[in-house]
Amino acid sequence: MRLHSTGLLAVGLALAVGSIKVQAQEGLRGPGAAIGGFHLIMMPAIQRELGLDESQAARAKGVADRMNARFGQDMSKLKGLGADEKMKRVVTLAGPHYDEGMKQLRSFLKPAQVDRFDQILFQQRGPMAMLEPKIAQTLQINNEQAQKVATLVAEAQNQQKAAMDAEGKGSKTARIKVESIANDANEQAAALLSPEQKRTWARLVGPPFRPDLGGGAPGAAGEPSEPPAKP
Repeated sequence: MRLHSTGLLAVGLALAVGSIKVQAQEGLRGPGAAIGGFHLIMMPAIQRELGLDESQAARAKGVADRMNARFGQDMSKLKGLGADEKMKRVVTLAGPHYDEGMKQLRSFLKPAQVDRFDQILFQQRGPMAMLEPKIAQTLQINNEQAQKVATLVAEAQNQQKAAMDAEGKGSKTARIKVESIANDANEQAAALLSPEQKRTWARLVGPPFRPDLGGGAPGAAGEPSEPPAKP
């Protein structure tokens, strides 16, 4: 399957703009934040999953702080823009933000640690990652799939917002509901993929990691139980 255009991918990315800030601040696993996520490396469960030593943890904090600052700058650039312009800007901001953060981490983390954190970032972004141009090209997402994923993401984000509004953003009940909605969105998005695309996606996301559960335990149906090789 071939990509015929990036128009629908941009639409999907734009749908994430409204929820990115909430996800980044709360550490929630959503159906997809296009930008952000490096703050997650400061979570104790993730540091245990990666096997960071004290020196690495200290340097990771520096990366998280710098990328959080860049995140704020990136998001400030989107204020006051119309929907079409937001589409274009999110597409252009997401890639460089990710590349810079990973470059900094590679300067002091072992390759296996970087690879696992990369998988965790994919899981945090969820189906939204399927709409990022580079990943869409890797997966060979077509326009019909992109449109369905974009719709799925928008619906899931609305459900997550409603759950947080109803239960309170910091409550355990809200986090459980948000996680459940994310799981459903992930399963629905995966169902849209061909067998070959599913295999590629499984390699990208790796074994499930659940911060609220202490991390690392495989659990969701259809996800691998052993760390797969990187594509």
